Amino acid sequence: MKRVMSVFLCLCIFVLGLAASAAGERESKLPEAYTDEGGYLSEEEVFSAIAATYGDIKLLTRIKSAQSETPSGLVLEGFHAEDYNVYMDNEYGGMYLNENDRSELVLCYVAGSKSLAMMERMNNSKFRTLSTLTGKTFSIAIKSVAYSYDDLLEANDRLIEMFSRHGYKGRHTQWVDVRNNRVVVEMDAKETLEKVEKELTPFFEKDMVSFVRTDRREWKFTATINGTSAIHGPASASTPAGRMYSYTKGNYGVITCAHGYSNGNAIYTGQTGGSQIGSITDRVFSTTNDASYIVLSSGNSYTGTRSDEISSTLPAIGAYITLRGFVSGTISFAEVLSTNGMFEIDGVTYTDNIWVDKGVQPGDSGGGAIGGTADGGRTNLIVGINRSSDGSTGTMLVKGSRIINAFG
Repeated sequence: MKRVMSVFLCLCIFVLGLAASAAGERESKLPEAYTDEGGYLSEEEVFSAIAATYGDIKLLTRIKSAQSETPSGLVLEGFHAEDYNVYMDNEYGGMYLNENDRSELVLCYVAGSKSLAMMERMNNSKFRTLSTLTGKTFSIAIKSVAYSYDDLLEANDRLIEMFSRHGYKGRHTQWVDVRNNRVVVEMDAKETLEKVEKELTPFFEKDMVSFVRTDRREWKFTATINGTSAIHGPASASTPAGRMYSYTKGNYGVITCAHGYSNGNAIYTGQTGGSQIGSITDRVFSTTNDASYIVLSSGNSYTGTRSDEISSTLPAIGAYITLRGFVSGTISFAEVLSTNGMFEIDGVTYTDNIWVDKGVQPGDSGGGAIGGTADGGRTNLIVGINRSSDGSTGTMLVKGSRIINAFG
């Protein structure tokens, strides 16, 4: 994941009422539903809290240099786990909220490293409790692990390449499991899984990769596309994530998914019929991104009851986020399982997704997932948009930072 540069920003306004006509008449607004679910914490909040509490001016400077601001003054974070791992000399192993005590955050460092010794020394009674700039308080536990965060990312990428090269058959889901300091490969075909495990295990360090047999998990893109305020093109309908301002384009755009759409498509209100509100000027559909940028026509507006800002922050593993979509509505307490999830559809692998433990439905694609609030609760932070789901136990989200990098 690339660092967010200060030359762009992304301002989102989540719409629960969509202005559809050229005269600007607005449809009635649906109620916004989001509360701080008592379990949200971003990686960037943690890094800043560590730097401030321990008086690490060098780390504070690096974090600050990676930040930029929106016109409203909200900060876009650009300092992520990969950056912190570099700062800690490749000795950082990730973070996660304790499943049994959500007020405790576990920070992992490589066994025998200077970073582990330093953090254990600092994690005494005085510094065991940290506070973020937004007033969240959490305790810290330090854990010794075998592999760094970068080690796990490299193993994850290598596995993806090996699967592609060997052409193994069978549904395949894969993710970086920070809690257990490993990469997990999940397949539904027993014979293929046994073959894969036998052939690939020798290429990795002990216990770095776990091979798991599961029931048939089938990932599907979630477009029909109906929105939390429904919008549609010539062949699809979808959920808009909100509005984004691009410095490079010099205008605002409404963000939704890319699958089901093409550049130049006219976009209308509702699932069918409706008035034209704009057209897609930019679209990215790749293994890591799935987003469209809609520019509104003259005379149309796209406003809502509260502001949504696309955020480059990443949730800590175990944090709760809120999923949204036209079909499913609001789904609270979706737990983040990985920020490096991979899924397959028709033999194509889609990587670098946020994976959560609740499913969304066809029609929810493009809906913005809320990861906390800012500006006194007036602004929702959109950490990702719905991309695919297995229908019940999981959803994969395109990271907000991917959208920012594409359209900023």
